[in-house]
Amino acid sequence: MTGSHGVEALQMALASASATSLPLMVHITKGAPTRHILDSLRPGDIVTHCFQGRGDGILSQADERLLPEVIDARKRGVLFDVGHGAGAFSWSVARRAFEYFFYPDTISTDLHRFSIARWCFDMPTVMSKFLHIGMPLEDVILKATWAPAKALGRESQFGTLKPGATADIFVFELEEGSFPLEDTHLRTEPASRRIKPFLTFKEGRCIEPGSYPVRLRELQECDQDLFRFIEQTADLS
Repeated sequence: MTGSHGVEALQMALASASATSLPLMVHITKGAPTRHILDSLRPGDIVTHCFQGRGDGILSQADERLLPEVIDARKRGVLFDVGHGAGAFSWSVARRAFEYFFYPDTISTDLHRFSIARWCFDMPTVMSKFLHIGMPLEDVILKATWAPAKALGRESQFGTLKPGATADIFVFELEEGSFPLEDTHLRTEPASRRIKPFLTFKEGRCIEPGSYPVRLRELQECDQDLFRFIEQTADLS
């Protein structure tokens, strides 16, 4: 996402990524030249906010089909990431993409001061949303652990339990009931299952849920402006 700088900024970013032999992550949202971006990306580059639903996304605005450039990019090895955040996940876009068997390559939270307050909360919540819309549990776990590590070229260190890897372990249980889950267009759906954290091990050390205090800064008036903007621009149809 390059704001008002146009595609020249994208080309400069691609040149920098090529010079350092690193993947490039690109945000897409309303106003982005998405078709051009997709045609420009290389194998291993990452498109995030792929289910954002605010315009100029992976679906054609005319008929809600996957853009041909999306299909071609995936065939070339471009990766598609969730990047949920405070404005980048739509139930309807994700379900429509799933109808074309288009699933995310990686599941991520884009967790920050705004998204933690309402829509995103944490990784188990985001994982539960994809479980709710039909991804098998095994795929949800894979896309949240080993797949991101592989996207960063660190699959031998993280997201795996093989000998020599970092002992980062997430222990959870599947809780059944009725759990309200909200997308960033203010649509709430009741999920029948959710991923409930039980224990986390970081580098082999056990961390119990709630044992680390969270001290978020207070929301300022400028922050409230963002929430009001999201509520005003949400597509409630």
